Amino acid sequence: MANALTLDISATVLPDDISKAYTGLSATYAPADSSEGWYYKLTNITTSSADIIASDEDSGNATYLQKGSTRASGSMGVATAFSPIDGSADQIKFLFIRHLGTTNDGSTPTNESIYLGFGEAAVHNDATNIEIPTGQVWFGKFNTLTVDGLHAISGTAAGAGTGSGQIQAQVFAILHDVA
Repeated sequence: MANALTLDISATVLPDDISKAYTGLSATYAPADSSEGWYYKLTNITTSSADIIASDEDSGNATYLQKGSTRASGSMGVATAFSPIDGSADQIKFLFIRHLGTTNDGSTPTNESIYLGFGEAAVHNDATNIEIPTGQVWFGKFNTLTVDGLHAISGTAAGAGTGSGQIQAQVFAILHDVA
C-alpha cells in the first residue's frame, strides 16, 4: 500500500511461567481517498490540557502533509499547497504518538507521562485517560473522533501528580478532511 501506515508488532503477555509470545502481528491504515491526509508534528505536551493535534485556528499553520493514498491520487503532495485543519469538523482516523522521553528542548530527559483524554480534558489522575510513559508509544484507529476531541497533558508517572514541565512527542496521524 502506498503511503500506508504500517506497524509490525511482537508481544509477550502473561507472567513468565505461562507467558505467550506473539509475532507477526500488524496494524495498517492507508488514506481511503483524497479526503484523508497525513499529519505530522513534533509536539510539546504541556501541564495544561490542550488539543494534541493543532488545528489551523489554534496555530495558524497546522496542515495536512499529503492527501490521498498515493501522491498521484491525492492531488496534494509533500511541499505543495497545504489544506488547513478544521478542529471541530476534521476527524482522526489513525493516530500514532511516540513519547520521546525528553522535555520541550529535545535533550533534557523526563520521566513524566503523557495523558490522553477523549472527548474531555486530559487529566493525569482520571481513570478514563490513557497514559503513555516515557519512551513508549501508543496508537489507535478511530471512527468519528474530531481533532478537537482529543486532548493531552503532562503528568507524573502512574497518575501520581501534576506534571512539572513539557514533554516532547512525535504525533503522526491520518485525518479525514470533512469540509
